[in-house]
Amino acid sequence: MRLTRSVTVFAPNIFEASTSYFNSSLFAKPKNVGLSTKIHQDNAFFNLNNAEALTCWVAIDKSDKDNGGLFYYKGSSKLGLFNHIPEGNLGASMTIMKTEKFKNAIKKFKKIFINVSPGDCVIHDALVVHGSKSNISYKNRRAFNFSIASRDKINKKNLKLYKNKL
Repeated sequence: MRLTRSVTVFAPNIFEASTSYFNSSLFAKPKNVGLSTKIHQDNAFFNLNNAEALTCWVAIDKSDKDNGGLFYYKGSSKLGLFNHIPEGNLGASMTIMKTEKFKNAIKKFKKIFINVSPGDCVIHDALVVHGSKSNISYKNRRAFNFSIASRDKINKKNLKLYKNKL
């Protein structure tokens, strides 16, 4: 419960409005066979009008580049939302379309792999470009996440388009 209390304290200060908690997932990347998570932005799934959301990713196991850890393009949320297309495994089935515009834009941002220990929490916004590699190591890589949003409205048109892509 300590984590939840901490989140309830900082979230309203970020969004300057009431918040909602949604979207929890378990990421189980077993040793030797864990799938990659394609490069994406969370708002491609959330479909919020203003992308006012944070995802809290909590490590269950040690996670690093070798066992399929997270990577981010530092500062990439400044680019806005890119077009996404269905690709990959269900649940992480959307990826950014690799257009020339995207390729040129993302080159300006450094790709950073995050190393975490069990219990560490990584927080990112809904527009940062991120993903993870396959786990071909001898170590499991498990984590869970949940998201926090302002009372930002869901764009129902975009949500319908997203669901039709699944």
